[in-house]
Amino acid sequence: MKSVKELVGKPSVEQYASAAVLAFAGTLLIVLFILGGTATIGEWVTRLVAVASVVVALLSRRQSKRSADAAERNAELAASEEIRRRHRLVLDPHPVPFRHVLRNAGTVAATHVEVVNRGDYARARFVGPEGPVTIEPGQARAVDLLTTWGKSGVQVTFEWIPEGETEKKMWTEVIYPSASEIAGRGERQEDSVSRRRREESVAREERREVRSLILQLGDAYAQYKADPAGVGNRLRVQLLTAALPPDLAREIGYEVDIPRHVWGPEEYPFHHHLHPDDAHLIEGIMPELELIWNMRHLEGSPVYGPTEAVGPETEPRIWWAIQGYVERVKDREAGVRHTRRSPEDQRSHDQAMAEMQQFRERWDPDNRRATDPPRTQAGD
Repeated sequence: MKSVKELVGKPSVEQYASAAVLAFAGTLLIVLFILGGTATIGEWVTRLVAVASVVVALLSRRQSKRSADAAERNAELAASEEIRRRHRLVLDPHPVPFRHVLRNAGTVAATHVEVVNRGDYARARFVGPEGPVTIEPGQARAVDLLTTWGKSGVQVTFEWIPEGETEKKMWTEVIYPSASEIAGRGERQEDSVSRRRREESVAREERREVRSLILQLGDAYAQYKADPAGVGNRLRVQLLTAALPPDLAREIGYEVDIPRHVWGPEEYPFHHHLHPDDAHLIEGIMPELELIWNMRHLEGSPVYGPTEAVGPETEPRIWWAIQGYVERVKDREAGVRHTRRSPEDQRSHDQAMAEMQQFRERWDPDNRRATDPPRTQAGD
């Protein structure tokens, strides 16, 4: 069986107040009855009317208090709403990328409007003449907010002084790139990737063509050296040399009178970069050596050979290539073969040696470090 509390439910604040007033009235009636003694019916009626008046007065006072509190809250809300209506800015997107519309949706003019966090943007300014910006109620001004690449959203803070007031107001909004900006970025990225791929493809084709011309020039130059007076031998060398970029085959161009780029002051003559005793190793073969160097330069792959003393493995300059050639010729004639690890093999070797040393220090008693604790026998 349910209790009275379960049937009635939890009483409200108004029910508690009404019960308190009724309890006060009942208590007052009992007091009057005790003090009345043998009062007449008329006196009792008078007393009841007085008690009812007290109850009505208490209830009226409580209701008046509630009405006054409600009126005060409504007045505060109305004042707050009026303040919000007076000071309200709205930022809308604009069809032009990186441009927005700052609209004054309030009831008073916004003066000295400016972007506080200009440093967060590549460009942040109102469109139009420079100087303080004033936006009348219901009007708007275009503002450029150029963000840096890669930002999906950024905050912008505006500061202004309402007309007739002295205190500055501040408002922050988050802006996101427009659909046109996102589409434009995607198109630019795709265009950049496509352009880079096209450039790489063109460069590969150019290198392939130049390598083919160098091979043909090598054959033609060998025939020309074997028979300089042969019909067409010199002309073939001249045509193939002219078909190459002017920074290639400069020695051959000098020999067959084809215009080429000139050598640098530190690049020519080549024997200045060699010991006099080694100059005979390159006499008469400089055009061939330069052509080989041109092919190496186009290929660009490093060669891990015995060239540590003469320069980097890629031999980017002609005198390094000449010195490397001389060293190879001397080693071959002397029957010397140099061994050398590639960078990958050297790293693997160093790592293996370090691990082996750690193993020795751990298990070899003679190589233990002085800081290691002494070993003890079982049972000590």
